[in-house]
Amino acid sequence: MEAWVTQETAAADLGDARLNQRLGIVLNRLGDKPSISIPAASKGWAEIQAAYRLFSNDKVSMDKILHAHEAATLERIKSRSVVLLINDTTQLNYVVERKKEGLGTIRTQERTRYHLHPTIALTPDRVCLGTVKAKFWQRPEQGEGHLRKQKEIKDKESIRWLESYEKACEISRRAPRSLIVSVGDRESDIYEYYQLYAQLNDGERAQWLIRAAWDRRVTTARGNKSNLWETMARAPKRGTESFELPPSGNRKARTVTQVIRSRSVVFDGVQRKGGRLPPLKVNVVYAKEQRAPKGEKPVEWMLLTSVPVESFEQCQEVIRWYTCRWEIGVPGEGHIIQSVEVRPRPKDSGLVAWEAPWRESKTVKPSNHVLDLEYSNVPGCNVQ
Repeated sequence: MEAWVTQETAAADLGDARLNQRLGIVLNRLGDKPSISIPAASKGWAEIQAAYRLFSNDKVSMDKILHAHEAATLERIKSRSVVLLINDTTQLNYVVERKKEGLGTIRTQERTRYHLHPTIALTPDRVCLGTVKAKFWQRPEQGEGHLRKQKEIKDKESIRWLESYEKACEISRRAPRSLIVSVGDRESDIYEYYQLYAQLNDGERAQWLIRAAWDRRVTTARGNKSNLWETMARAPKRGTESFELPPSGNRKARTVTQVIRSRSVVFDGVQRKGGRLPPLKVNVVYAKEQRAPKGEKPVEWMLLTSVPVESFEQCQEVIRWYTCRWEIGVPGEGHIIQSVEVRPRPKDSGLVAWEAPWRESKTVKPSNHVLDLEYSNVPGCNVQ
């Protein structure tokens, strides 16, 4: 077993030394080839069976598998001055084909759908340090969207975003010399998220960066009231920034030049079950593309954050951090992870602890032992 595997599983405790050893073997195989399935990465049918026996063992859970990796990741975080904790939700579709008895070659498909919300630690240079948290769940067969407004945040599926931020705060306390920034996309634009930050003291909380989804009612420092987008369109211009936008679907690659504006605003508060939440101050960076090609929608980001954005350099840093989100997630149709006909049941979330979070980073590549870099063998990470 390679040295990095031994270090990564040093804190593993699955209740049996043989299970700990098997975990190391599976990690060794998937660490070499993280972008392929467990059967393809294993050396023979015996290893495939042993891997799935590991994941179906009652002593093995997702939390236990990730515990050792989280501990090793924390040590890597402590060695960095700035760490971004990027979180997003992935849909996992497991498809199994089965023969129909007595109907010749006719086969049916069984589809099982899960959701995974990992939190991955990255440096601003996009070096992945590991996974610090992962939530795995299955939605009820009967949709509950119509009950959303009747529920408190703790009873909603969206609580996952606050749980990820709470994990960021925990890591910030355990790594006090590192600046920890929780980064989320528009789904995490939740008022209770900002309220949680405001309720904590400086030494207890991580910073945050979120792309706005809601055109909230705001008040400026001068007391002017309007909606967020209207307010930021009149905010002080800090400069312009250009970057290369990669192709996506029917969109061609192009050079994007954005005008950068920033200011602090106060959200007026929102109505929730049980009362109205209080006003909160946030910092905002508004980046909007100039002269987008005909037929193309301008690239526009409304970024909310707890860090200062008074200078152009500070705004550039915030934008740079936000674009690190591109290292996590998949296209809208979600993952199709194919393996053998053994698929995880709800209790088998241990399988997803290795099979899915590693593939959550779009830059996942097999380990390159030629690269003599500190993090070249961190599971699920690509050193650039």
